[in-house]
Formats: sequence, structure tokens, C-alpha cells
Amino acid sequence: MISSQRLTQLKQLFKEDGIELSDGAALEVGIWLIERFKSIRLSIPLEKEASFQKNIDEMMIFRSIYKTKEVRNHAMEK
Repeated sequence: MISSQRLTQLKQLFKEDGIELSDGAALEVGIWLIERFKSIRLSIPLEKEASFQKNIDEMMIFRSIYKTKEVRNHAMEK
């Protein structure tokens, strides 16, 4: 499961871009992200490549988030 501290951090990242999330929505997004990142950690069998490509396409939205000023500044602070 995802700790309440991690959910708070996730909610703060979205809040920086003007998106308010409830605890339930943050949990749903967090679980969705975990499931998507699991596919990155594993080697991909040939028969699953199409499914993997779908996950990559879904992640494109998160790659574009980095380009926003608030998220970029937050990342550079670390």
C-alpha cells in the first residue's frame, strides 16, 4: 500500500500545477502509477510488447508534466 506521507507528496505535486486531489483520488493515481512502473522494472516477453507500448503511451502525459515551470523548479531543487 502507499503511505499517507507519500500520498501527501503526490497531492502536493499535483497542487503545484493547480490540480486539487482528494485522498481517494491521490490513492487511485498512486496505485495506477505503481502498476505502470512495475512494467518498467521487468523484462518484457515478446508476446507482451503491445501491452507495454500502451503503457508507454499512457506515460506520455507524465513526461509532459516535467515541462511545466512549477514541476521543473521543484525537480531542480532536489
